[in-house]
Amino acid sequence: MIKYTNGIKRLAAQMAAERRGFEVRSQTAQGVPERARLELRRPDQEPLQAVVRTSEAGLLGLRRDSKGGWKPLGTADFVLIAMKSGNRGRRGIEVLAFSKDTVVAALDAALAQLTAADRRPPNEVPVFISVDAYDKANLGHALPGIRKDAIWTETIHADELAPHVDVEDHDYIEVARRQFAKRNAVDVKRVTVTFSISA
Repeated sequence: MIKYTNGIKRLAAQMAAERRGFEVRSQTAQGVPERARLELRRPDQEPLQAVVRTSEAGLLGLRRDSKGGWKPLGTADFVLIAMKSGNRGRRGIEVLAFSKDTVVAALDAALAQLTAADRRPPNEVPVFISVDAYDKANLGHALPGIRKDAIWTETIHADELAPHVDVEDHDYIEVARRQFAKRNAVDVKRVTVTFSISA
């Protein structure tokens, strides 16, 4: 099974925005990964700024700056969350688009609940909200998931991502172990893989 890297998830976010009719340009800045900040354009419209966040379990965690603002939302218009698709019939990456205001409102509400419970974290510690239902005890608040507030969602199918996934993005050692075990009719637990470099 493919384990999608954050880079592939950000690529899926770009592909999803393009599918929605945007011309997409990745914005570069020191310390910012490729495709983590996107400029979205449509003909005869002002460009929009999007922050791309990747997630495994559908959680979004953001820290605050010295003034209490949520980093890195600053001048963003949208937040795109790229996460593993929960639809077993359509494996790949699901991308959900939210307005910045929606995300900020949810984070502010979560922070208010944490503060009321005397659990307000320092600015450098992220506050988490969830896309879908989640064990809220772990998050420290009782907010529902924000999926219902998504502006749009797109799923980029595994087949569409396959040409962009390098072998390093696969758990190729585990694949090698399983294939070797099958070909030699032995339990995979007995198989070890060793790499060496000749002089």
